[in-house]
Amino acid sequence: MKDYKSYSKRSIKKDIKELEKIRDTICENIDESEELFTDLNTANTINDYINYLEALNDNGPQIEETFEEREESIYDALVEDLDEIEEYIEYVEPIKDFLVNGITHFVDTPYYKEYMNFTKPKDIRLKNSEIVELIHDFYQTLPDKEIKGLFNKAFSNIDSNYRIMGDETNTLVLPFVNSYYINIAANTSSTRKIISSIHEYGHVIDYGIREQVDGDYTSSYPFVELPSLLFESLAGDYLKKELPNAKSQIKEEELSRLVGFLHASNILMTEYAGYEQKKLNNPLKYAYLLRKYGSEELEDIQVNPALRTFNYVVPYLTSIELQEKYKKDPEKTLYLLKTIIKANDEENYLSYLESKDIILNNNSSKFIQKKRTLK
Repeated sequence: MKDYKSYSKRSIKKDIKELEKIRDTICENIDESEELFTDLNTANTINDYINYLEALNDNGPQIEETFEEREESIYDALVEDLDEIEEYIEYVEPIKDFLVNGITHFVDTPYYKEYMNFTKPKDIRLKNSEIVELIHDFYQTLPDKEIKGLFNKAFSNIDSNYRIMGDETNTLVLPFVNSYYINIAANTSSTRKIISSIHEYGHVIDYGIREQVDGDYTSSYPFVELPSLLFESLAGDYLKKELPNAKSQIKEEELSRLVGFLHASNILMTEYAGYEQKKLNNPLKYAYLLRKYGSEELEDIQVNPALRTFNYVVPYLTSIELQEKYKKDPEKTLYLLKTIIKANDEENYLSYLESKDIILNNNSSKFIQKKRTLK
């Protein structure tokens, strides 16, 4: 029986061979190219993928640089984040409202003390094959033929491109050959492995839907994490029924996710206080924040980039609203999800959501109150 502790070397070698063929074709025709720099960049990108796959072929770790602590100083990280706040300024207010709701309905209540003193329940210890079965069975509950079809197509290759190994959880997508590799951290609970896997398969489904859209997605597109966050939330409700012995574990996982996003939102709002000091240059903004908050709180800026907060908290807030709609009409909600995924050219995504009757933070207070207890 497959233990899912390694990828298929045959699949990796096949992908390497296909990528090499594409790269070589680009390089052979480079002198006649009308878009020389674009083609050179594409060839270099393919080379990076090949090198990555060669490391995976040696059973190497699958590293997601997005979640590594930034090497630059706190000051340099702050300056980088101030630029991101400038670009994503319209999302600041919803994140601020989310943080206020979190403080009001969780942090400033007895439930926060309960959470801080909570002893994690014992892991239920499922076999990897049982984890894989639960992932499959969850996706079969989703009442959308296209989403289910994309998952089933992806799942049919699980013996080749899914593994539970190491400390990282992420998905490597190879757009040039429509292939991917999902790595789930081994040093987590069984419930976390299931929820993380459902999250990562959400990225594969998202990629499959976005592939249908003509034109490129802009850098301001905020919904890359939306399907994954929605599916993992729906999976929590599903697993509480399927694994009643793991109910406390699942609740703790959900609350930890919420607390993590509240913490990241708090760091962002700390930086926003500096951003608002329009008359001050960057060194003086840094000095202002240092004086206002102290050096210890600013240290978190290096591990909580503003861009990551925007990329996760905005879709998280969107998923909260979709979860409410899902309770009333699952099929219509999943159709709406697909519509949002395909919205690649909107000038203002908050206005776009409002046009779809999605108002961020309409239900976040209720959501936080529901998630805050571990009993």
